[in-house]
Amino acid sequence: MNLHSFRHSVFLAAAAALLPSDSAAQGAAQSARSGDEDVFIMDAFDVTSSSDVGYLSQNAESATRLNVPISDIAQNIVVFNEEFLADIMAENIEDVAMYDPTVTAFNENDNFAMRGMGAGSAPGVGSNYFNGFEQTAAGIGSQTLVNTARVEVLKGPNAVLYGTGAFGGTINRVSKKPTGKKFTNLSASVDSFGYYQIKIDDNVPLVPRKYAYRVNVMWAEGRTWWDMPRSDFVIAPGISWNVTKKTTLAVDYTYQLQKNTANWTFPIANADPEHIMIDGTLVKLNRRLYLGQDDDQRKVIRNVVYSDFKHEFARGFFLRGMFNAEFKKQENAEAMIDAAAPFGDRTTPARNAYLDTLGVRRYYRTYDVDTSAYRGRLELVAKFSTLGAGHQMIFGGSLRSEKLDTLLLRTTTSSSATGFPYADIITHVPGPTLPGQVSLNQNRDAREELTSRSVYVNDLISMVPDRLIMQAGVRHITVNEKRIDRLPANTDADHNYDEEQEKVTYSLGAVWHLTKNKAWTLYANHCFTFQSNFGEMDYADDADNASLLPPMTARQSEGGVKYVYRDKLSLLVCYYDILQKNTPEAYVDPVTGGNRKRVIAGLHSSGVEVNFNCRPFREWSLFGGYAYTDCINESTGARHYRTPRHAVSLFSNYKPGGPLSGISVNLGVIWRGDSDALFSEAAAAVRDEPAWDPPDFLQIDAGASYALKIGKMRWTAAVKVRNAADRLNYITTANIHARLTWTFSLATRF
Repeated sequence: MNLHSFRHSVFLAAAAALLPSDSAAQGAAQSARSGDEDVFIMDAFDVTSSSDVGYLSQNAESATRLNVPISDIAQNIVVFNEEFLADIMAENIEDVAMYDPTVTAFNENDNFAMRGMGAGSAPGVGSNYFNGFEQTAAGIGSQTLVNTARVEVLKGPNAVLYGTGAFGGTINRVSKKPTGKKFTNLSASVDSFGYYQIKIDDNVPLVPRKYAYRVNVMWAEGRTWWDMPRSDFVIAPGISWNVTKKTTLAVDYTYQLQKNTANWTFPIANADPEHIMIDGTLVKLNRRLYLGQDDDQRKVIRNVVYSDFKHEFARGFFLRGMFNAEFKKQENAEAMIDAAAPFGDRTTPARNAYLDTLGVRRYYRTYDVDTSAYRGRLELVAKFSTLGAGHQMIFGGSLRSEKLDTLLLRTTTSSSATGFPYADIITHVPGPTLPGQVSLNQNRDAREELTSRSVYVNDLISMVPDRLIMQAGVRHITVNEKRIDRLPANTDADHNYDEEQEKVTYSLGAVWHLTKNKAWTLYANHCFTFQSNFGEMDYADDADNASLLPPMTARQSEGGVKYVYRDKLSLLVCYYDILQKNTPEAYVDPVTGGNRKRVIAGLHSSGVEVNFNCRPFREWSLFGGYAYTDCINESTGARHYRTPRHAVSLFSNYKPGGPLSGISVNLGVIWRGDSDALFSEAAAAVRDEPAWDPPDFLQIDAGASYALKIGKMRWTAAVKVRNAADRLNYITTANIHARLTWTFSLATRF
């Protein structure tokens, strides 16, 4: 970038800072790709947006780690491309993933369930991947979308290419790569709570067809929609290098700093979300009052490095090496509410009198989590033919090493100094108790170390002149985990362990194109995977002699039909059946009131899914789907918590032509049926009151934008209204999504 261009960019950044942004900034980032932009890709592996038509993406890489047509993949995969991310003005993964009806989000920490699996106390969902590498799930914070080009959601277990876990599915972010065309995208935005964002996406080919760099930057400051302070800063530079005509190297780095507060509202009491009982009188609650203060702090720092080396030895024979390093530091200092038991044990008159004075129990905590992780893969990829069958085979090995240090200091919830008195709840919320005013108990000081190694092979076999596609893969994986407690004597130091587990996982699939043009396709798959339960202890019989739980396992069968009509319509209908065994479940001991863990017989989830992506005509795009999920706890026969049976997601965008060219209007609808709350059983065990389950979740978003070209610059002004109905949407008994929020954005590309 020359000096003139640099000054021009700085000037525009300053000007745009006075105006509002969005990820429509990313939208302005959309333009037709020329062939020169793709000089840094290797067609066998890399998927770009050049073949996308609107929201329709023909290829995906997450399912096979190869550039494969979605019609040839024996799984349900949903792709959210860069244009979709821009049009919904996505800020985080939740904004995107909830447009897949099989996904349900529960907080601001990238915590999801898919197909009934995952979320909190039921692990097994691979909801946090970056360029094919699983990222740290422990702790808080949401990963940035600033450097994300597309999000691919792969349904069901896939442990051949991704290792352990991912029972419900895999959500994989694919990073933006440097291209061979020079451009700069700049945007600024502000929302109705005064949250400002400035984003820059700058791409420069340093040496034509040889080196290119790309840097994405975001700075943001303001208030959350629950009116608490928030700030974000991201810088993500990357470089692509065509080492030779057959060798490429891409390296990128992401630094992310988040400062936020928790979204805590008053817990549900006596199955009544609108009232509480004070001295025999029913008093109405203000559900838009949040039980937190500005000085409750959650700070997360992430450093992520990714590299991808590809070399073609001969036609169709490749070497690929990938590396990911992640360093995450979390620092919490905050007052927390006791969401599981807001009124505690009311079994005695004395406790009743005490709790009537105390109100909602809370505690103060400092919660520091420090993670370092190194992950790598080395693969040989071969494309060849044998006896008329075409093969795309991957043979590889992977290594993974992670360390997790956790220090948790907190007050006890029984301290009256840490409660929310009822009178304060009705009028205002008191500030948090400071560490100097009460004693902090050391609840956890531990290190966990995980190492794993594996070898795997996966083959995609094309037979009967491209009508029959077979997939078969197998992986042998060994996992070792250690835990070292550094707490003083007479604690849970006996919970130390040093264990190793190994398993063989597999995946089988088949695709049959019913028509020669691949318009109609039948597919089926069956797979098996596992996930260690190292961090989970069985306290059910004797808490003093807790034992490690056996590893979770999951088997899934899935089948369906796909239909593709040119670049106008993509439709998928499927049925699946997952059986997950050795599932850990949290519960409350009804005698002691203490938190316990136990193993249930398993979770059995089956359901039907419909996904569609259509363009009835050039100006109109419609994207969405429906999911029916029947997830049952096999120990009790009850529906599994946090699993709505019915879910719908829809997004429609209209861009008229002619004299109205440049205008775009859109409407999004996210609906989840009612579900069982995570803490219903636990709370009912210690409180003499009925359990409460969240009602259905409904979010309606609407937006409009106008694009105008002035000289060589394209300007886009956009407005987005989230939760247009201003509806209270409960996600747990202590968190809600609330408040209508509008965002105004101005973006330019030059």
